[in-house]
Amino acid sequence: MVASGTNAGAWAGGPPSADATDLLAFAGEGFRIKQTDHFDIAYDTPYEIIRPLVGRLEGTYDAIQRFCRFNKLQKSEKVTGLRVILYDRFEDYARFAASVGVQSESVAGFYSHATNIAIFCNSLHSPALKVLHDEIDQTIERRAKLGDAPSGSSAGARRPLTARLHSLHAQRDEFVKRFNRLVIQHEAAHQVFFHLGVHVRNADTPNWLIEGLACQFEVSQTNPRGRLTGTNHMRLADLRDALGVDLLKTNLGGDALLAAQTRKEWMSLREILTTEGPKHSMEGAMAYYYGQAWALVHFLHTVHGDGFSAYLKALGKRIPREEVGETQLITEFRDCFGQDLEQLERAWIHHSLRIRLDRTKAGR
Repeated sequence: MVASGTNAGAWAGGPPSADATDLLAFAGEGFRIKQTDHFDIAYDTPYEIIRPLVGRLEGTYDAIQRFCRFNKLQKSEKVTGLRVILYDRFEDYARFAASVGVQSESVAGFYSHATNIAIFCNSLHSPALKVLHDEIDQTIERRAKLGDAPSGSSAGARRPLTARLHSLHAQRDEFVKRFNRLVIQHEAAHQVFFHLGVHVRNADTPNWLIEGLACQFEVSQTNPRGRLTGTNHMRLADLRDALGVDLLKTNLGGDALLAAQTRKEWMSLREILTTEGPKHSMEGAMAYYYGQAWALVHFLHTVHGDGFSAYLKALGKRIPREEVGETQLITEFRDCFGQDLEQLERAWIHHSLRIRLDRTKAGR
């Protein structure tokens, strides 16, 4: 998620400068600074929480640098000091998020392009884990009451509790891993793309492109040339949900294709290009939108590589605060990918359905 504006009260005296000392003072008492090759991280979490965060941030940065070189978007200067704040307590994160107009109930991290700062909370303290943490505590307590006898009825009663505890810990670890991919890597991708100038801050850049590109880096992109070869199976499954087809469907034709394109969950290519988000407020609408945005970027990069590079370069010349109308949005897109949007939409759908879906990686 990209937070486009800020509440003036949150940045009393203005946001911090690029200096790490200013970021530390801005973050507040109890914070420390961890500096990496490309990031300055202000954190009040235990240090062991920082180590995996650093790997995710730097890995995302390196993958985007390769992508930029592949598309000839790379700037020459060395990028350092990208600013990140990591809160240990969710309450502190939520308070900060509210001060800049972000609803913390719906997001566990965000990037403010107005200030070029990415803000996260310790996923272990997310309210989404409260029920799981409560059950872990209760299971530990029940097991402790049985004592440590190695045999007999007490030991027999302990075994299922121990097995349940292992299962609960595995669920917690999977939640944290999923958070790291879908939040940290996604928001870091926003930050790097805006900082490098691929997206122009305060310019009218299409939202599907901003979110679709970030979704590419929710999974590892390890191709040394910078091609996007990693499949985001969760977003691919969301796309198929939007089309209303079986997760393992590989083709649609005739009436079935038309029926899929006329579903209310599906946004036509024209709608994607000219709107800032889902056209409905139905449950799951944002997942459908992100699935389509991911798939459209994947299709254009894979099938229309030269056109996609040209499109990114054109959008990189956007002028901040200059309004862009629907006609210009459509014209720019057609100039790079062709005039027939309906034909392009069908090709996009067929391409996406041909990608093999791994249900385990999709969480299905």
